[in-house]
Amino acid sequence: MALGLTLGIVLALSGGNGTHIDQSSLGASPKPSQASAVPARSASPDAASAASARCGIIVPADPLSARGLATPYQLTGPSGTSAAASGCTVSALAAPAGLVRATILDPATGALAVYTPVVVTKGARPATAPPVPDLPPGAVVTIDFGSVGMALAPAGATSGALAQGHCVSGPSAVSAVSSCNGAAFFASALPLMRAGLLRVPSAGTSANMVATGGRIGTGRNCPVVRNFEVAAQDQGVSALVDGYLDPAFGCKPFTAPDLAHGNAPATSLALDELLAAGNEPKAAALVPENAMARDAGGRLDPARTDAYRAELGQPAISARTDRYDSPAAYCQNMVNIQTPFLAANTDVLAAAPTPAPAAGSNLLTYLASRLSAAFGRLGCRQFGLTDPVTLVRDAAGTARSATFDTTPQRATARGGG
Repeated sequence: MALGLTLGIVLALSGGNGTHIDQSSLGASPKPSQASAVPARSASPDAASAASARCGIIVPADPLSARGLATPYQLTGPSGTSAAASGCTVSALAAPAGLVRATILDPATGALAVYTPVVVTKGARPATAPPVPDLPPGAVVTIDFGSVGMALAPAGATSGALAQGHCVSGPSAVSAVSSCNGAAFFASALPLMRAGLLRVPSAGTSANMVATGGRIGTGRNCPVVRNFEVAAQDQGVSALVDGYLDPAFGCKPFTAPDLAHGNAPATSLALDELLAAGNEPKAAALVPENAMARDAGGRLDPARTDAYRAELGQPAISARTDRYDSPAAYCQNMVNIQTPFLAANTDVLAAAPTPAPAAGSNLLTYLASRLSAAFGRLGCRQFGLTDPVTLVRDAAGTARSATFDTTPQRATARGGG
């Protein structure tokens, strides 16, 4: 691992001078007793419960076929519990249509399309029959499940459905994303992209973003899902970037025509990963080794990490990727790149809506809470690092203000694993 080089580069972010920035002046109360004065989106108890649980999603037979895509997916409770008892119902979720999305590749032309399947509560029927898409010959399809704060565990409508779709369930403790046929999709798509047949746009730049991160930051480049500026313990960052960060910074996600909705432009996790592969940051945040996949004994499991990365079209563990993504380097880069990004862009982020009202009162406090949680779940303290975020929460546990310590940190211990 070339960790020593990484450490030296990251420490050059701000010349060793740190700042402490209190966000309580941005409309968020520094005292829980005053939290009612802070505007926040309301959320029903059912919605909050569903967002904190891992719901089940029933995958139809032959899910990669045109008929399978047009068959409604069913929400249900985890581990055999009912949808109603677990809060895993369409009515309890803010955007059920975004919970399942397929991306379709024409291997002959490199053309991409999206299909958004209908999602219903188990036992219900859609008001109208979904359209059956016209797939190109030899189409390669991948399907992603999950959204911001919502992890979905796929179950088959038939005994062979998950095997037919080559479906993989993300690690339940930290991942918000499961998928079907991702490895095969990217094995076809990435060579076409390198050959110039599959064209990926520029991620673009933001006029209202404050550049941070020094030589390994992304400056004013629009965020992609492999940015350490938005990294956490999971890879369920697609909906966060597309639905919240892009609008806040005036950026545009990579879209393709949605065959289920009259070819209207739509996003998907697969499109986001292709955009990230084509606009990869200097320091790319890949699936982290230190929490995303471990064996039964709790030890780091490189084979499982590589398998999960393959589902997202990401490179396997190597000396090159470990330069930024070894357990210690990932923690250090997340702290040293993301913290100054949040601190410098407080005005824009504090004015943007939160993806999860129960977690943070606005986009800034949500991201601050998410960063602090990732620091703990990834075990970053074992590398001699300290949590750079101090949060003030109200009585319900919602983050209302945050203080950031942007002092560059150095990972001094290898930690366990």
